[in-house]
Amino acid sequence: MSIRLLWCEVLMCILAGCAQGTFQLPTQEKMQRFEEDRRRALAQALNAQVVREFTELLPMRVATLSNYQIPSLKQSLTVQATLFSRYELRLDLVLEFDKTWTEVIHFGEPQFQLNEVEEVEPLEDGRLSVSYAERSQREFGDEEWKRLYKADGDFTVLGIYLRKDVPVPLFDEYWRRMEERFREN
Repeated sequence: MSIRLLWCEVLMCILAGCAQGTFQLPTQEKMQRFEEDRRRALAQALNAQVVREFTELLPMRVATLSNYQIPSLKQSLTVQATLFSRYELRLDLVLEFDKTWTEVIHFGEPQFQLNEVEEVEPLEDGRLSVSYAERSQREFGDEEWKRLYKADGDFTVLGIYLRKDVPVPLFDEYWRRMEERFREN
């Protein structure tokens, strides 16, 4: 878990606790247990059939849990992969956890989004800026995924023709940095 995310959660606890007059900083032990539970929950979520199929076809680059242990918000798993140094394929899967937040008890319908990166350009401060081709963004659901999976990842079964031999300069560097950033989380 990133320090930034952890401090945001601590800040939310502080604000909630102050409003109730009962604030206590989480102990190192509680923070460690939270991280262990989050890792266990992520491993469970990654075991969903559609996620296993996704990672069988494509090398996964990033997997994250959103809104973990925030009951008022929907929890979800996002898995991303890249294709041909040009495209990003994202899988979003809504999750429902048990009361302990360690067991996934329900997986929602998977949603997929394919984005074409048009350009990656370096900024003066060393960061990379990414521009997407809006015309080629595609969203699809479980039925299309089943067809794509059955076709061994051949997007033409969905009427999508990928530009396989036109890599975007700096695309791989951008994703290397993304993986690094998420590894720190």
